[in-house]
Amino acid sequence: STVEIEDSQTIENSKNIYPNPARTIFNIETTNSGTLSILNITGQMIYQKPFTKGLNTINVSDLSEGVYLVYTVGSSPQKLIINK
Repeated sequence: STVEIEDSQTIENSKNIYPNPARTIFNIETTNSGTLSILNITGQMIYQKPFTKGLNTINVSDLSEGVYLVYTVGSSPQKLIINK
């Protein structure tokens, strides 16, 4: 019999962002904890905050209407649309 060992660096952090489009808040559900970063379309970091495993609510009422990228360690960026 063989035992498979997964390399922890290849395990992707799963995240779900809703509502999207958002107005004043969005929720992010993740399988890991870490740091959440939001970048505008030009790549400028405009928001950064630690988050915990599970459900987190992020206030984006200070952000202008537009398209943003949400990054968390271990996962691909996800597009977030803000409509006021």
